[in-house]
Amino acid sequence: YGELRVLQPRRAAAGGGGGGKGAGDFAGGILRPLADFGYGKKSVWEGGVGLFLVTGVGFFATVFGWVSRQRMASLSTSYDVTMKFPMASGIEVGTPVRIRDVRAGQVRSVRPTLASVEVVVDMADETCIIPRNAKVEVNQHGLIAETMIDVTPQLPLPEPKHSPLEVQACRREGMLVCNGDTVEGETGVSMDDLVAIMTRLSRETEKHGIDKLFKAADTAERFMTDANPLLDRAEKVAEEFAPLLKSANDEQAVASLKKLVDGASALADDVHDITGDKNTQHSIKKIAEAVSRLVDDA
Repeated sequence: YGELRVLQPRRAAAGGGGGGKGAGDFAGGILRPLADFGYGKKSVWEGGVGLFLVTGVGFFATVFGWVSRQRMASLSTSYDVTMKFPMASGIEVGTPVRIRDVRAGQVRSVRPTLASVEVVVDMADETCIIPRNAKVEVNQHGLIAETMIDVTPQLPLPEPKHSPLEVQACRREGMLVCNGDTVEGETGVSMDDLVAIMTRLSRETEKHGIDKLFKAADTAERFMTDANPLLDRAEKVAEEFAPLLKSANDEQAVASLKKLVDGASALADDVHDITGDKNTQHSIKKIAEAVSRLVDDA
């Protein structure tokens, strides 16, 4: 009779095979029940890949929907304003718009024309209001000359009852820049202007020469030195004149001055009445001639 041998599975070596055995047991525990229903290893992997793809698509759809809702919410509260500037001064799409140095919007589009540069601005929220009397400037800040549009409200500050999105009511109220309105801006601090000024200055310096500029500076210094004594004398005169001003403020001095003026006015009236007579005028003339002769004889 032949021998019947029972084959037993080989035990994994102690040590490094423990992790692989655990993973294999776990996978086997999942695959065995599925194999009973006709699902092989290949079918399981295909199902896992499909589940991963469906989960990824669902995740991205959720994120896209959330972003869309946020964007729609922001668009429902934002409004547009067109600003006109004489020069662009570095304005481009995305340039920030600030109200009192706080970012409140950004540039959406820039369109140059022959007369000006039209800039369409998206204000972030209807609470970021622009008064009609506000000062709108395009400035360049910092060492890298970053361009920004600054809106500075001026006094008196408005107290509107309607938001810029309520276009008809906002325009009737006339306090704010409403949705779709146009405002005039101006150029503020510009590096281009600074470079142009420095270029003209250097050309004038080169044209007239450095020596003439130094001579002009020396002349100005001598003038200031010569003017110091005059300033000292003016200060002394002011100190001497101060008591007179103080006495003029005194009530008694003011009363005496008023009496003196009244007396002088009365005397002037009397002299006018006296000299109004022709005989008196003739007599005064004779007396003056006689006095003149006496002076000449002396």
